[in-house]
Amino acid sequence: MTKSNGEIKRLGRKFQNGQEPTGEDLEILLDWAKFFATPMQAFYSDLCSIFSAEGIKSSCRVKRLESILCKNLRIKAENQLSTMGDVAGIRIIAKDMAHLKSLRKELERRLAPGSFIGPDFDVASCKVKDYIESPSLLGYRSVHFRLSLIEKAAGKRFRLELQLRTLREHAWAQAVETVGAVRGIDFKHNP
Repeated sequence: MTKSNGEIKRLGRKFQNGQEPTGEDLEILLDWAKFFATPMQAFYSDLCSIFSAEGIKSSCRVKRLESILCKNLRIKAENQLSTMGDVAGIRIIAKDMAHLKSLRKELERRLAPGSFIGPDFDVASCKVKDYIESPSLLGYRSVHFRLSLIEKAAGKRFRLELQLRTLREHAWAQAVETVGAVRGIDFKHNP
């Protein structure tokens, strides 16, 4: 049940205009989100093979449906559902700031458009957002790589966000999310 970007965009606008999603809408959205899982896992494997000797912690995920819907409402004026760049995400956790800076330099080199990240992907574009140099109002600190990748075998383009942070920054972000969940407050977006 693959949908076009235009259909996903219309679905996002529908939700932004206050219409409640139907069961069919949610199925379409879930199917669209699942599209990112296979290429994300393959890209994550390529990254892990490159950085395995580094002894870093890492993880990957596809954004939960609830998170996609909430973000779609927040980005109303800025963006559209079909171009949401962090449906698929990879997080790399460095030991400390010196390690983070070293990993960042290597990632910037390897993720430059046209560079070789592995046998399965080409990097079409990479934009870096540095929340360490410019933390959020709440104090969130991380480096985000917003990638547009081309899966060579399928010839399909997809977006992915790679986050790079230290163990300390990761613990802080997890604490903020946990307190927010317990108190029912979205600290990340309502400081």
